[in-house]
Amino acid sequence: RATSPACNLTGVQGAVLNYQMELDTESGFDFLNVETSPDGVTWTVQSQWSGTTSSVFYPFETNMASLDGYANTQVRFRLETDGSVTQGGFHLDDIQVTAPNTAVAAHSAADYAFLDGTSMATPNVAGAAALVWANEPALTALQLKDRLLNNGDAVAALAGKTVTGKRVNVVMAMPMLAPTGLTTSVISSSQVNLSWMDNTNNEDSYIVQRNAGAGFTTIATVPANTMVYSDTSAPANTALTYQVLAQARDGRLTAVTSATATTPIVPAPPAPQGGGGCVIGVEQGFDPLLPLLMVSALVMIYRRRKSL
Repeated sequence: RATSPACNLTGVQGAVLNYQMELDTESGFDFLNVETSPDGVTWTVQSQWSGTTSSVFYPFETNMASLDGYANTQVRFRLETDGSVTQGGFHLDDIQVTAPNTAVAAHSAADYAFLDGTSMATPNVAGAAALVWANEPALTALQLKDRLLNNGDAVAALAGKTVTGKRVNVVMAMPMLAPTGLTTSVISSSQVNLSWMDNTNNEDSYIVQRNAGAGFTTIATVPANTMVYSDTSAPANTALTYQVLAQARDGRLTAVTSATATTPIVPAPPAPQGGGGCVIGVEQGFDPLLPLLMVSALVMIYRRRKSL
């Protein structure tokens, strides 16, 4: 649950809450409630969202006109879930309250300021740590620290300024979900096609392993979000077991999903045909030159006998 600081809506008419949101909840069962309060005690649901935005941030809007005139209005986002399905939840950005009709003077650039330093970084990292720890409470403090350090996004501008040169990435630090539904399809004596379900959104790659009887060995590492692989070097006439593991940036591996396949015997080469000579075919049918050749031969024989 995330709660905003108090907003002064004195003299405001038609207040609207605008925000960018990436939503990933079980549709019809899990809900993101956008709630408001005039005093921080009594809360009212102003908007309720459920479903998914397919890993994309979209602009959302919640009407807050019922709170026009209140001096200490607060807004909060509260996730309501039955816990039966684990999904990404929600991510928010660019949250702002606007008022198209207001008696309050327009804001100027002097009302905003950029701050940096540990005073600004600490609450962000603390919040990231809290989210990861809430999803994986068995982590020790040292493990949690390593998880945040090793799963950030490398940023050139941070090189030499932070321990890792990275920006914290909460999503990549969260627990991963194992792939499921691995299936095999034998194409030939040397090819087996694999497919599986990609259930997580923070894997760095997938590792494909094969066991031909002597234990599992890695045969391929494929990019994140991949769901198919073709093993074109499978041994013939062999019972095989395949498994696929999701791998995180820091080397964490999920539980495996496995499936079996048996390749057929390599087909024998075709037997050689013919050999040892050739046969000249005799053309069938009548050749019109044959009588002429016969007459010419008879004339030559007659002339020869006459000359003798």
